Amino acid sequence: MDEQKLLEKYLAEIKEIGLAGKGSIRQFKRNCGKASCKKCASGERHLSHQMTYYQEGKQHSRFVGPTQLEAMRQAIANGRKVEELLVRFGLEYLDMLKGVERQD
Repeated sequence: MDEQKLLEKYLAEIKEIGLAGKGSIRQFKRNCGKASCKKCASGERHLSHQMTYYQEGKQHSRFVGPTQLEAMRQAIANGRKVEELLVRFGLEYLDMLKGVERQD
């Protein structure tokens, strides 16, 4: 296989995976800050979600709203698939550079 065909195969598989992200989502309870909130006054608090990720060696977090939660969970799952794909295609590329025939 030549480099162009390997690239086309790689891009086709990436397209199948779809949108991807890297990080993790954590669930926690927080106070909303409203003085009149009965949930916070009772100590129950509000369920929230946060995406944590690393960028340039530093940890960051972003709020994930309830309407974005499932989409972000799927994007993170897709991100794990992309990481596996990178390893697999990296090895295929190395074999190609070495002239090793792969049996797929």
